Amino acid sequence: MPASVHAYRFNRDTFAFECFDDEIVVLNVIDGVYYAFRGAAVPAWPYIIAQHPEPVIASTLATRYGIQADAVTVDLTEFIERLASEKILLTASENTSGIDYSQSASLTKYAGFIFERHDDMDDLLTLDPIHDVDAQKGWPNT
Repeated sequence: MPASVHAYRFNRDTFAFECFDDEIVVLNVIDGVYYAFRGAAVPAWPYIIAQHPEPVIASTLATRYGIQADAVTVDLTEFIERLASEKILLTASENTSGIDYSQSASLTKYAGFIFERHDDMDDLLTLDPIHDVDAQKGWPNT
């Protein structure tokens, strides 16, 4: 299955993200659903949000993991399609600037892309503090 030649941009109107050493956390600021990405998603994330096309990302990751690009391509395509289906990524024009492809330090063993979706805290994450203030008790009141 060949990789798509599309590039994508992060949907900043609806989502926010934070990068950690071994995890990317993305929050839908409208409905409170949050996502956790691990594994190969962590080193891929900067390339994805910098609007690099999938074949370039797959090749770069394959070099860094020391494996064949075909091993990464299918997983990367499925991961990006999942991000696009959740509207975390939107189709964009290709960008080939901003990331140094020469950084080919080896990564640990390739374990694929880990995608988790959590909607169990949406009530807490979408509190509207302006409307949920109780004059007697303070802010916020749920």
